[in-house]
Amino acid sequence: MNFENTISKNKFITNHWEKKPIVFKNFLKNSEKMIDPTDLFNMAMDENYETRLIQFSKSWKVSEGPFEGIDFIKDAKEWTLINHNIECNHPEVFKLKQSLSFLPLWLFDDAMTTLSNKGSSVGAHIDNYNVFILQLQGTREWKLQYSPKPAFIEDLEVKILKEFQEDESIILEPGDMIYIPPHVAHHGISLTDSLSISLGFKSLEHDKIINELALDSLEKDIPTTFYKSSFPEVLKSTYTLDKVNQEKLIKEIKEKYLDQFLDEAIKKFISTPKTE
Repeated sequence: MNFENTISKNKFITNHWEKKPIVFKNFLKNSEKMIDPTDLFNMAMDENYETRLIQFSKSWKVSEGPFEGIDFIKDAKEWTLINHNIECNHPEVFKLKQSLSFLPLWLFDDAMTTLSNKGSSVGAHIDNYNVFILQLQGTREWKLQYSPKPAFIEDLEVKILKEFQEDESIILEPGDMIYIPPHVAHHGISLTDSLSISLGFKSLEHDKIINELALDSLEKDIPTTFYKSSFPEVLKSTYTLDKVNQEKLIKEIKEKYLDQFLDEAIKKFISTPKTE
């Protein structure tokens, strides 16, 4: 696993990280031997692992693991088995994660395998992630759109873009890897039976951090304290909150509570594992 066979780490961070995709040809030798698909099927039947099955026949169907019986994939023309947190129980995948340690691993979310049959896909979609997708077995085509419209088809169990027009098409062979930044739409199609692994890095999304802040604030035992208003002169309008008191009140609440709460919310967001 040699990242710099394609580009230096500094150039990658400057030119590609959260900016534009790049393909790493022959990133990993003997990739076919890294993970046995049988292990993934066994994990899908174990309640200790997080797994999903996306199937398409006449319509889309999404099922959450654990599944019963080795023949849990039934009556589906196309299917994709997704297993999360593979780095937690697979040493070779953990090493793969460590090969990206020049990036902020405090943003790392999980390593996710995607096992699928020929012709399958989960549709064109957008992730709020920086993601590296390494092809382990088989061949998969990736269609990319750089400025997609973030509107999705309604009443589906999977989030598929209403409109998708590819700007570029890339075929990954075993050992190849692609980096896709957040908000670049991508549509992966298995040209053969396929196994890939995705290493995802969280994006610091404002809405999720604010939601975390709001939920944490509700759980806090905040003491009853008061703001003492002051009026340096007679107010022109006694029905309007004056700017001086508004700014002083905001500053006081921020310094007493919000700065600390926001710091805690950010740390909690980036440290919460995928399984929670």
